Amino acid sequence: MERTKFIASCSFGKDSMATVLLAKAHGEPLDEAVYCEVMFDKDISGEVPEHRDFIYETAIPALERMGVKVIVLRSLKTYVELFTGRVTRGQRKGMVRSFPLCGKCYVQRDCKVRPIERYRKTLPSNTVPYVGIAQDEQDRLLRLKGGSQISLLEKYKFTEKDAWEFCRKANVIKLREKSPEHCIKRCSRNILWILRKKVLTKQEKCAAAFAKSKSGPLFYKENHWLGQWFKRAYGGEGKGN
Repeated sequence: MERTKFIASCSFGKDSMATVLLAKAHGEPLDEAVYCEVMFDKDISGEVPEHRDFIYETAIPALERMGVKVIVLRSLKTYVELFTGRVTRGQRKGMVRSFPLCGKCYVQRDCKVRPIERYRKTLPSNTVPYVGIAQDEQDRLLRLKGGSQISLLEKYKFTEKDAWEFCRKANVIKLREKSPEHCIKRCSRNILWILRKKVLTKQEKCAAAFAKSKSGPLFYKENHWLGQWFKRAYGGEGKGN
């Protein structure tokens, strides 16, 4: 019978980092931490630059010093390749795919979910994944019931606040966190600028694909300024509110 393998899914946020720290502190079995990095293009990470620096310069070295093996996964596909790919069927066939839609995020599917699924197929069938879900995230915890995934944060009664404080004391968390809204706006502006300057060669098709989409791109409804920025930059139309 194969030995059970224990892995921690790690995004290097407070919850996943606290999960690894709890495993080490309480002698829980842990074979490796697995991180999937979505790439913007072949050379540029899709992570916020400060977070990517934290991951590679602080977090991964800290885990390796603790004796934790870190596996970094990447898809062969990138955000730019998917963004500039052509729609292959339907009314928008032949147009640039452009921004991923809410609920139909091809970037999440192709750049994150599929690399993780391929890696899991190489692991023993009885592998146990640790997931970073805190005790006060009851809706997410309920979805774990009956599955093989385990939350050490729930087991040791750690809330999200407890997880952050645990990581702060271990010096494996960014202390100057920006608000989620600030990060979304900053990253979205950067992405749009890069796309405009370096990627888009037929902006009218991209704008048309955007204008005809029913739900708009990711973050569009939550951040009307982004839709207006796109409209001014590319002449697209939207229904921000």
